[in-house]
Amino acid sequence: MFDIKNMIPVLPSAFLPENINAIDWGSCGIACFATGSTINFFEVECGKINRLYSYDFRPSIITALKFHSFHRWMAFGDNLGNLLFWDVEKRGSMCSILPYANNSKCLDLCWQGNSVIALFSNNHLVQLSYNANNNTDVLRRIEINWDIQLKASYKNIQFDVHHTGYLLLSSSSPQFSVYQYNQGDPKPKSFYECVELSCPDNIQDIQWSKHFPGFIWVVLENEIVFFHIESKTLIPLIRQRASASSFSKIFQLHDTHTRFIVLHRNGLLSVFDSKPNTLKFSVTNEIQPKHSNSTAVKCVKNVMSDKELFIVYSELGPVLYDVERSRIVHACFNFPLTITSIDCNDEYYAFGTSTGIVQICKFGSFDLKEMKRFQVFEGAVDFVGISNKINKIYFKGSSAVGEIRLDTFEVVIYNSRVSSAKRCISTHSGAFIVQRESHILGIFINGKETPVLLPSDIVDIAVKESISGPLSGELGVLLKSKAILFIKYNDNDGAIFLPNKFSISAPVLPISLCLSTKQMVIAFDNGNLLIHDFSTKKSKNINVAASNISVMRFCQSKVFGICNNNTLFVNDSKGFRTCPSPVTSFVPVTPDIVFVIGKDRISRFLRVSDWRSLSSESKILQPDTLQQRRARHIQNHPLAHIHGSITNEELASFDTNKTENLIHCENESLIENAKKSHIEGQDPDKNVENLNSHIEKFDCFGKETPWFYPDMRNIWLILHDPHKVPLSLQYHSGAGETGNFERIMSMLYSAVQYVTPEFLNSKVSSALFANNFDEAVNILSQDTSQERDFLKSAALAGCIIACSEEDKIPDKMVIHLKATAISLLLQGNYNDGAMLFRMARLDHPAVDYLLEHEQLDLALKFIRGCVKNEKEKRELLIKIGVKYYQKGKIGQAILIFAACQQWHVVLGLIRTLTRKADLFFLKKYCVFKGVLKPMPPELEKVFPEIQPLIPLIAQIDIDFAEYATDVGVSSQVLRNLLS
Repeated sequence: MFDIKNMIPVLPSAFLPENINAIDWGSCGIACFATGSTINFFEVECGKINRLYSYDFRPSIITALKFHSFHRWMAFGDNLGNLLFWDVEKRGSMCSILPYANNSKCLDLCWQGNSVIALFSNNHLVQLSYNANNNTDVLRRIEINWDIQLKASYKNIQFDVHHTGYLLLSSSSPQFSVYQYNQGDPKPKSFYECVELSCPDNIQDIQWSKHFPGFIWVVLENEIVFFHIESKTLIPLIRQRASASSFSKIFQLHDTHTRFIVLHRNGLLSVFDSKPNTLKFSVTNEIQPKHSNSTAVKCVKNVMSDKELFIVYSELGPVLYDVERSRIVHACFNFPLTITSIDCNDEYYAFGTSTGIVQICKFGSFDLKEMKRFQVFEGAVDFVGISNKINKIYFKGSSAVGEIRLDTFEVVIYNSRVSSAKRCISTHSGAFIVQRESHILGIFINGKETPVLLPSDIVDIAVKESISGPLSGELGVLLKSKAILFIKYNDNDGAIFLPNKFSISAPVLPISLCLSTKQMVIAFDNGNLLIHDFSTKKSKNINVAASNISVMRFCQSKVFGICNNNTLFVNDSKGFRTCPSPVTSFVPVTPDIVFVIGKDRISRFLRVSDWRSLSSESKILQPDTLQQRRARHIQNHPLAHIHGSITNEELASFDTNKTENLIHCENESLIENAKKSHIEGQDPDKNVENLNSHIEKFDCFGKETPWFYPDMRNIWLILHDPHKVPLSLQYHSGAGETGNFERIMSMLYSAVQYVTPEFLNSKVSSALFANNFDEAVNILSQDTSQERDFLKSAALAGCIIACSEEDKIPDKMVIHLKATAISLLLQGNYNDGAMLFRMARLDHPAVDYLLEHEQLDLALKFIRGCVKNEKEKRELLIKIGVKYYQKGKIGQAILIFAACQQWHVVLGLIRTLTRKADLFFLKKYCVFKGVLKPMPPELEKVFPEIQPLIPLIAQIDIDFAEYATDVGVSSQVLRNLLS
């Protein structure tokens, strides 16, 4: 006999408007979303969704949740102002719930390291840290770092993806604020206290642009616009007809700036693409991924890939959407519906929903595929009754009564010429009784309804559960006349009244009745219970002080009941006890467990001893550990079966630190000899071509990505093809086609119509760095603002005209511009000085001067926009990469060294980040592509801690072998990887 306590599920609760932002997809491969007070966890791997577990955080409603950037941690907040850190893998809280703000909702969250910044409905912005080192009390590990009182109400927060420290706060009203929180600041400072948009529509979504620094995507009901931070200007991009479904959310793609996806309020997905060499977007595809008339209510994109969307339907649950194939490829429905009626027995539990659906499940089976689901009619199902001995489930709605035949999966609606049913009662053995009118019963005997006319109006009905089935049984009816009539029915005699009538003469009103074969319990309006023993014919009164009892049920020796004020109670040997949470319906499962529908319309299984929620689902449906997932990722890695190594001759040559060896490595990559020794008889170029073809599919749907952490993604993209990298990566690293980023940004800047005096220089500078001198002159000529000195503008325009043809710039002009630019730099006027250097085409000297003044962003702007000679560009990138490293910006330094093909340095720096799996496969791909060379002597002085190339490669292999062994990679797979 199984213990039912180990078989209790968490039932799906209905999606509530408060849950709209409570969805996320972590880099750990787990996606989750909230419905009501429940968080539902799913693992997404290889193009499939696998259900993990659901956890009910009763009684609060989950309003916000976010995963840590790489740990399997999650922070979430609720409508009561609580905040909690949750370990997804261990399925438990990492600290006690922090009741930060009573009666204030937690509206949004974002992680910053191991700290969380939370926004509450009382207009407070708070940073809270999780301190794992606090071992004195494991439940007190949340520390409040700072607290800011905001001047307006906001609902969403997010950091700028370009690491500027900008923090965007927004709401549905057409206004937002920008705060700045730089490293070392005690708390964020207001940058723009309030920006009010000049549009009547409310904001549906607002995000920092991934590819266009300084711009914000603003999604209105029927329009999508860009907001430029510096000029505070709106740039219209998309407008749809007013009759179309409103925009809801925008999804930017990491790998391209020419496409984005929009989710509409009705669940429609629109794909927008821009025409070549323009930023004019138009709809290229529209998909309405509907299922059973259910609408997509929220959606999240895979943080590791652009190819997948995790879409949640209001009444079905999650599906996985393939962006490239424009269709749903997998579903794992958990049916988050509003449950309106329940029933259960020793093996099964069933429930009816507000949408006319009846579902039946077996205790202990957490596989949703085994759930039987029936659409019985439109409208709410207000009664379900399991009669599994005759393979039936009875159900009732406002206008229909029927049965589900579980052997044939047939839904049968009963036809009756009398009025609709007011109340239904069934037993697990097959009895089914319907109250048609206030004084008429219908007893189903062998599938046929037998009417029974009562002498008075019915108050309550009770059936002797153990002896009542489809052919015979016994029931009692409490009448308004204060009499209790007993009715016996069978297939031969129909329904007959028994002579043992029970009358109540006391001056109290009986309001509820409960029967078993041994006892009868009557509840009165004065709060008393009368318990009558049929064998001894004795009665006793119990004062329970529970008024207006509406329903009672026996469960062995215990009596459960519910009052009209939604108070659930139990009366047993320990006395009379009530449940502190309001309950609208109940069914006893065992004497120790009761199945209920709460006033919050969520169904739960409660432990009677303390009335706490009971579930064994999270103990049984355990997710794979992060180590197990990492092991599968390693085994299925796109490079797992690609070989490339270094010969013994090369190993010997690199052991000596002679200059000629370094020169040799500069002229001939390690891979050339590796190809000869390990790919004999094959065309080396063909192998590289085949590999590149294979890597084109690295990010394809259903495959493992080559990167293990999201912060390694950009490095892989540069290694794959340094000339074809996303726009955002061009901005941060200088990789890609020279001038491409500046040209596109100039195109966007030209769309900004309202130009402040402060922004005019930026707009002119953008045109100059895009090598569009004529556009720069036009910008100056069209400026009619009174604040600007007309003579200075005209003089600057004249200088630009004189410098528009590079080979015709007078030497004196170059000397004068250089001297003036240097003077401006010394005065701290770096942007104006940079413009003059650009006009004089002194790009390389400009980089050197700007590096001396620590103006790294401006120097990088010159390198990526103006330096076309590849060798010269790499030399300058090395210089600026060193500067970023010395400033502690290791992440950007790694990207820049990758852009200038200094993979020895890249691998050495990544090793300090403990990304062992990424490091090993990056090394493997570098070796195969032939780009792994020793760092030049000048970098050896900067990075003395980085090992020489061959020892570093050996150490990477050693570190990876230890890591792979720890996560459970088999020895055979490991040998193949290291071969």
